[in-house]
Amino acid sequence: MIIKIEDATVADAEQILELQKWAYISEAEIYSDYNIPPLIQTQGEIIEDFDAQLFLKAYPFQKSG
Repeated sequence: MIIKIEDATVADAEQILELQKWAYISEAEIYSDYNIPPLIQTQGEIIEDFDAQLFLKAYPFQKSG
């Protein structure tokens, strides 16, 4: 399988936020603290971060032919 990596766009912000929350929920459970920044960040804040940070996305890629 080929994995393609490319720049994410603002249109990907909702999925980025969902993945971020999924990734940090186990840490929040360990410390019984659900107010850690990755869990309370909003989609709007992620969109603002596109101005200062590089976001990447990866997905399976099928060659045609």
